[in-house]
Order: sequence, then structure tokens, then C-alpha cells
Amino acid sequence: MKIIICLTLALASVTFADDSFFQRQDVIAYLIRHPDERRDLNESRRKVQDFNEHANFDYNKAQAAIMDTGAFHDTASFWEGKMMEYQNAANAEAQSLEQAEEHVLEEMQEEIVRQQQPAPPQQQQSANQWPDGKILQSPQIYSTCRLMKVPSGDTMHLRQGPGANYSVVTDMPPTGDNITVYTSDWQKNGNDIWFPVSWQNYKGYPRQKFICPQ
Repeated sequence: MKIIICLTLALASVTFADDSFFQRQDVIAYLIRHPDERRDLNESRRKVQDFNEHANFDYNKAQAAIMDTGAFHDTASFWEGKMMEYQNAANAEAQSLEQAEEHVLEEMQEEIVRQQQPAPPQQQQSANQWPDGKILQSPQIYSTCRLMKVPSGDTMHLRQGPGANYSVVTDMPPTGDNITVYTSDWQKNGNDIWFPVSWQNYKGYPRQKFICPQ
């Protein structure tokens, strides 16, 4: 009986995914605009649910072994160990999911602040200056390009600077074209090369691997 109670208490400590975050209308609207973040959150959420299902399955196996043998040995011990592994995995993934949700809320707040800020006068920014402050050294060298390798239904972040840590200027559709790429002013960040580009009325940086000559 003590063994069964211990197993019950262990199972009770498993973290279950909370759907309330994903039911918020403002979150739904944000994730529609940012499908890459929606995809990552859904994957993390799925992992939490899978780990919990495995923990429940192993809990039932351990309980059955105890009922059959009347002792906590061999088979029961094995299934208890598996249950604990999945329980720990579920709790760790749930913590990561919670951090990701907090990050989304922060990004939503920043997005609201950006929308409320008046756009700076165009004349204050040089035609050859990009959002990160860089001045093009060879603006006369450019190529007209289009996006590639962007999945249908997804978008490409056009960022303020050459790196994923920069804020998003706008999202480009997977069929985005007529992109002016200043090929001599590329910058490298880690393993990625970023080009300064202008598209419609926006200036920013995409990764090199997602653009090709039109």
C-alpha cells in the first residue's frame, strides 16, 4: 500500500500543459502573424503532453506489477524508473514552454510600443543608412532578388540588423520579390551572412540563404 501511495504522489507532481495561454485572443492574433514562433510553441506543448502520456502509461504498468507480485521488485521497479524519467522530462519541457510563453508576452508588449511610436521623419535618415545605423559603402552595387526556401504559409523576418537578435522590421511573404540587395555591404554574424536590402518601403536584413537572383 505504501508503494502505491508513493507512486500516486510521484505522478501527481507531473506538470500538465495549460491551454489558457493559447486561448487568449491577443496571443492567437500574435501567433498568426508569427508562424515560426507558433510552430515552436506547439512543438514544445506537444512534447509536454507526450511525456505526460508516457508517465501515465508507465505508472499504470508499475501499479499492475505491484498488484500482480505484491512486492516492489523487478518489473515494478523498472516501470517506476521509466515513469520518473518521463516525469522529469515533462517538467523540464514545461519550464521551457513557460519561458517561451513569457518571451511571447514580452514581444507582444514591444510590438504594441512600436506601433504607438510615431515613425521618424524620413528626411532625418540618409537614403543609404539602414535601421542599425550602418551607412552603405557601395550603394551603387546591388541586385534584384526574390525569396526562396520559405515554406508556404510561413514568413521571412526582415530585421533591423544583421542577426536574429535584432527586432523585426516587417514580415515578408514566401513569394516576396523585387528585393533590392546591396551585395557588397554584406555582414557576417556567426555562421550566417546577412545582406542589407530594401523592399517596398522597408529597409532591413535577411539571411543570405533565403534570397536568390530574380
